[in-house]
Amino acid sequence: MNLLLISLAPILIIGFYIYFRDKWEKEPIKLLLLSLLFGGLTVIPILIVDAFLEPLGENLTDLSKAAFDAFVTAALTEEAFKLLALLLLIWKSKEFNEKFDGIVYGVFISLG
Repeated sequence: MNLLLISLAPILIIGFYIYFRDKWEKEPIKLLLLSLLFGGLTVIPILIVDAFLEPLGENLTDLSKAAFDAFVTAALTEEAFKLLALLLLIWKSKEFNEKFDGIVYGVFISLG
């Protein structure tokens, strides 16, 4: 139970911080929770793509394999699917009407 609270603490702290930094028009909680959920669900396609990309780096040496794993299989796929979640869920929403909204929704998707 303590481990669960410790693992959720950064999500709650950062989420509340970003939510209350939005001084103009608060975003709907339902859409923020949906963003959090979609961010968490991006793990599924990321794992699938990683399974296809991992064999491409098998023949690389130590440093180049570490760079490939970090920048291609981890960072590129994760950020691409987070962007896709933002575009599909939020981009056309009427609630996405200020520049800071992109930060708010992007953070909530990333926290997922």
